[in-house]
Amino acid sequence: MDWLYGWLPSALSLEQALLLTLLSGLTSMITAALGIGGGVLLLAVMASMLPVAALIPVHGLVQLGSNFNRALMTRRHVDWPRVAPFALGALFGALTAVWVLVQLPLSWIQLSVAGFILYLLWGPGFGKGSSVGRGCC
Repeated sequence: MDWLYGWLPSALSLEQALLLTLLSGLTSMITAALGIGGGVLLLAVMASMLPVAALIPVHGLVQLGSNFNRALMTRRHVDWPRVAPFALGALFGALTAVWVLVQLPLSWIQLSVAGFILYLLWGPGFGKGSSVGRGCC
């Protein structure tokens, strides 16, 4: 297991890394079952363990892996004509976010993450007809 320590940041213990790995799987199951919530739960836990500068990129990679796996398993139900425009928009958004995030003070990122979580918990919710958080159809 000594080889694993070279991959971990110095601020993260092996136990914390294993906990985050298990929690990633659990929160992915929560999102798959409920439609929403797992990513926010993982973000909140990661915010207490990871350095702020690493929080958003690491969470983004975890979400990318989780969502890619879910899309792979349900690829027969993917609306393929919408994938290309969505992918272009996602790429543009990711590049813009990288450009903006490196210029923000870390305290602003912390406040933004906290505000995002609070908004998702106590905000107005999704509009009528939205399938987010309602499972299927």
